[in-house]
Amino acid sequence: MQLGQHHIDFVQTVTDKLMSGYQTGIAPFQNKTVYEKLASQYKILDKTEAKELAEYATLKAARQIIESGKSSGLDSKDQYRNLVKLYNIQPGITHRSSWSTIYQQYSTPIPISYAAGIWIGLDKLSSEEFAFEPSAGNGLLTVAANPKYVDVNEIDKFRKAILQDQHFSSVRNIDASISKKFKNSIGLYKAVISNPPFDKLEISKSFDGEDWKVLDHLMAAIALNQIKPEGRAALIVGGHTEYDEKGRIRAGKNRQFIGYLYKKYKVADIININGDLYRKQGTQFDIRLILIDGKQQNGNVEYPSLVKDSKNNQVNTFNELWDRIFGNMNRKSTNLLTLKLKLKAKAALALGNQKGIDGPTEIPEIELRYKRPLHDLPQVTSSREAAGILREHYNKNHLELKESMICMLLDTKMKVLGIAKVSEGSKHATVADPALILAIAAKSNASSVILSHNHPSGDPKPSQPDLEITKRIGGALKLIGLQLADHIIITPNNYYSFGDSGQSLGSIRMKGYPKINPKTFVVN
Repeated sequence: MQLGQHHIDFVQTVTDKLMSGYQTGIAPFQNKTVYEKLASQYKILDKTEAKELAEYATLKAARQIIESGKSSGLDSKDQYRNLVKLYNIQPGITHRSSWSTIYQQYSTPIPISYAAGIWIGLDKLSSEEFAFEPSAGNGLLTVAANPKYVDVNEIDKFRKAILQDQHFSSVRNIDASISKKFKNSIGLYKAVISNPPFDKLEISKSFDGEDWKVLDHLMAAIALNQIKPEGRAALIVGGHTEYDEKGRIRAGKNRQFIGYLYKKYKVADIININGDLYRKQGTQFDIRLILIDGKQQNGNVEYPSLVKDSKNNQVNTFNELWDRIFGNMNRKSTNLLTLKLKLKAKAALALGNQKGIDGPTEIPEIELRYKRPLHDLPQVTSSREAAGILREHYNKNHLELKESMICMLLDTKMKVLGIAKVSEGSKHATVADPALILAIAAKSNASSVILSHNHPSGDPKPSQPDLEITKRIGGALKLIGLQLADHIIITPNNYYSFGDSGQSLGSIRMKGYPKINPKTFVVN
């Protein structure tokens, strides 16, 4: 079976409407009736087909948003925020077929799919490293990946046709609950992601030394068997993992399943997700996202009888989910130019004959270096002087080509300690890492920082994202006792000074200069 031209045309129309709604913030489909009426205009009268195609359109819109974000230099967290915005205006998928109701088949919301995909590395696949989705549905779980590096499987023929339209590496049509069907791909994949249907098995099935009574547990175990020893996996299974008063996983089907996972795999986290986040997928069924970071390499793994504290908390919002998955994971820092910073691991600490330690243990010391110049440092007394110095450190050939961000580091007398390039992006955006700026400022013993980026458009007027990053970095500096003196937007002929403009930034107050010049300076 293949999608007809009327199917493809309907999907494109819905995709276009979703993209328009994403830009305006106005949902184009207030309820399922709207897209069902639109589907009927394309001679699609089957409500299940209309629902599947509407979900496919949502996936196509999400991929467009991700590609646009990549070209703008957005990081994965900003991409995630954009997908939450899309989710908020997408149609509610409330039509349930008899098959999907019996087997609790619910597609995964785009934001959850993306976050899970990023964690397992779907965005980093290549011709050498593939991923696998054994119960792919419409392909929503693969949103973070390039389809050509993903093998998928789906037993439903219409969904399979949708998958074929996406040009995955391969599209299979076999029962993912039968382990022997996958014997040729054991240990083959760098990543596996799956959301199997939730249901009990009428007759238990044996696999890998266990008798399985729950369909999604069985299918998850079979799916995990396909990852490489160092591979990662993200699994979505029904229900929540609960614990008794002693912190032990409650006896029953979940204890068996979780025990199996810990015995065979390195379980990074088990996240209970509030079913309300699935409301637009036609359900509010509580689910778990299980993150796997490779296979266990020995048989002496102690069964974890408890998962304490925050791990037992339910995730109720998309923001909470991202923070739970990624925590305070450091972003990759960008190259530094003028300011010479270096991370160096060195030194060893010998702990001697302390109890329980047989020999010396090496503890790496992380060192950030900055060498202050011997010559006199220039002093800035106005935004005009600061802009002049900053402009010298931009690549003049790139000022109208792509955005960059640099920061000027100042001592207590507003003398310039150094300048560091902190990010480089596209024609429309660049993304700064506040942690990197804090590290640079702290190690150079700066008292204040002047932030700067360029606008290739030639218009120095700040955008809303410019205001937000100014507040964010100003607040971060304030936490460690430093000040944001100014944020200067550079163009070939002009500049804009936040410090001179009096722009409201909430609780952030800029240090400013000993004297103030007009906020806009035109180069003669």
